[in-house]
Amino acid sequence: MGLCVVMALGWATLTVRPAQADIAPPWMVPANVGTVGPSPGPATRVQMAAEQVRMDIQIVQSTDQYTTTQVSVTANFQMHNTGAQAEALKVVFPIQDEICFPVEGIDGPYQDYQIDPATFDVLVDHQAVTTSVVTADRLITDTLPEEDCHSVWEAFDASFPANQDVAIDVSYQMHRFREQAVDRFSYILETGSGWYGPIGSADIEVRFPYTVARDLLLDATTPGFHLDGDRARWHWSNFKPSSNVYVATFSPLLWQDYLEGQRRVRTQPREAGNWSWLADAYSELAWATGGQGWGYHGTFEEVGDWRYAQLALQASQQAIVLQPDLVDAWITQGRILSSMALTGNDGKPKLYYPSVQLALHAFDRALAIDKDNVIADDYRHWLVCLAGGPCH
Repeated sequence: MGLCVVMALGWATLTVRPAQADIAPPWMVPANVGTVGPSPGPATRVQMAAEQVRMDIQIVQSTDQYTTTQVSVTANFQMHNTGAQAEALKVVFPIQDEICFPVEGIDGPYQDYQIDPATFDVLVDHQAVTTSVVTADRLITDTLPEEDCHSVWEAFDASFPANQDVAIDVSYQMHRFREQAVDRFSYILETGSGWYGPIGSADIEVRFPYTVARDLLLDATTPGFHLDGDRARWHWSNFKPSSNVYVATFSPLLWQDYLEGQRRVRTQPREAGNWSWLADAYSELAWATGGQGWGYHGTFEEVGDWRYAQLALQASQQAIVLQPDLVDAWITQGRILSSMALTGNDGKPKLYYPSVQLALHAFDRALAIDKDNVIADDYRHWLVCLAGGPCH
């Protein structure tokens, strides 16, 4: 986030939105924060000449050996006082924002990470400074009712000599507090609009733990990026921000399974288990953007991306061709066919529909190979129930 350009990793629903953003002058905070409240007006001559922000998505082991992800953020701001007088300001940086509005699919206000305040550090001209926490009703950029929402800011003092540059460096970590198939995060540029004049240049970079493919970034991602190895990058110059940067991507753990499946079939294409692995990975990608659907008698995993669903079918079929008695491949095929049948018929297919019959056939083949397979049996009964058959 820029100095008062709020950057949030994730969208929140009636809960906390961790803010990743530009640093800001004090008048970008609502008035109820006392000494950090608005000045008589944005009369500063301090300009944000340049900002460089890098967010590193990292796969880590938690204390209980659970594999998860975190994001390390470094933001470097070059500030320049264009005036003839020195200025001393209370600079603010939003670290948390509660926003109250409903989820709207993949573009909804989700959040999967929170800033760890213990990791928040600020350097002014390469010297560490002390920060303090202040709370406001909401971000000044919000147009929504205040209700019970509020925002939390880190504040620190900085001096800006006349006609000189001042470097401000902010760093912190964001820890994941819930697992989702899709990671959503944003960098809020609007808070940086409080400085004098336009922002000279802004370079925003998201670094992944693998080479970035175009398919990794979903449609909700802000356009205009370019891919360079393991990074997605945005660049602007001489602009007053009126919008923000949004990123929607498959979760790193999900995407790693997909990459591992590709590696396995590339190195050992005659191994049925490798194709079954890839079919599972494709299935998870197909379901990732689909969410939960509702049928007559329960929920189901909706297909969000039909291309990955078709690839899952092809991979499971290749596994079956190589090893016709591979139960896992039949179950995967039955699951993805079930989701396709339910999604394509608004969760209300009939037992006689061909798509339902294909899915039941896959589960029947799995049970013919292993009659005691609880997974295949449960999925078969679940599908029969959702398709209007007996539920028991």
